[in-house]
Amino acid sequence: MNQANTAEHEFRSLTEIVERTVAETGNGEVSVEHLMRSFGHASFIPLLILPALVLITPLSGVPGLSTVCGLIIVLIAGQRLVGHKQIWLPGWIRHRTIKTAKLHAGLEKSCRSPASSTASAASV
Repeated sequence: MNQANTAEHEFRSLTEIVERTVAETGNGEVSVEHLMRSFGHASFIPLLILPALVLITPLSGVPGLSTVCGLIIVLIAGQRLVGHKQIWLPGWIRHRTIKTAKLHAGLEKSCRSPASSTASAASV
């Protein structure tokens, strides 16, 4: 996907972002950098939510973990505050790849509504 198209496209919902990302990735493998470009400015939100979710689990009792999660939140939020359009990640993370089959399964699972999950579980 062309970087200009990603920057110009304004997403309206998480579902739209996920559907667009699934359509763009095709088969094979996809890099974290490509995913971050696909998510664009919306990449900040999931990366802020992940450490916050860790803090509301029993894992928050692990000494030092709340400090690490807090630093991660500050670093991510700080990038947005200084005007970055997309989050900066170190090269060794950006160049990591994931098989698209696993990515598609995870993205589809994340967009499935709780009602449809309950209905499919009840039918089994």
